[in-house]
Amino acid sequence: MGPILTEDQATNLARGFTNEDIIRAVFSIPSNKAPSSYGFNSTFFKESWRIMGEDVCKVGQSFFETGQLLKEVNYAKLTLIPKVQHP
Repeated sequence: MGPILTEDQATNLARGFTNEDIIRAVFSIPSNKAPSSYGFNSTFFKESWRIMGEDVCKVGQSFFETGQLLKEVNYAKLTLIPKVQHP
């Protein structure tokens, strides 16, 4: 059996996230990393935080409370690349 969490560790893992937690997470991402499916990397979010930060936190809090993401956020793009010489 692996390591067992203490009661304090388990409680800490189950606690909710604050807006400060979300802000720390967003601003901890290197600026040239984590491009979104629509092409913006973390620099976009950092530079426009004054305008949209409150909404980003609301979406994050909603997800942590309900387990549901907006359908616009929760999707993936698939690109099929044929494995032939001349597709």
